[in-house]
Amino acid sequence: MSEVLFEYISLGNAVKITAIDADSKVEAVVVAPLGLSEAQMQKLALDKLNYIINNTTTKIVDKS
Repeated sequence: MSEVLFEYISLGNAVKITAIDADSKVEAVVVAPLGLSEAQMQKLALDKLNYIINNTTTKIVDKS
């Protein structure tokens, strides 16, 4: 993973964070409370992204 993009969407008292691996186009989505810092939100999303990438049994094919 050379670059990860983060997207934040406010949902009332929570924030939806999407982490996208720019190379593989794999993404992970988490919802966190507004009280967390940006670094904590990124860590949650990045941990989930790493879990998905490391535990995917099907090969991901880039169709671009």
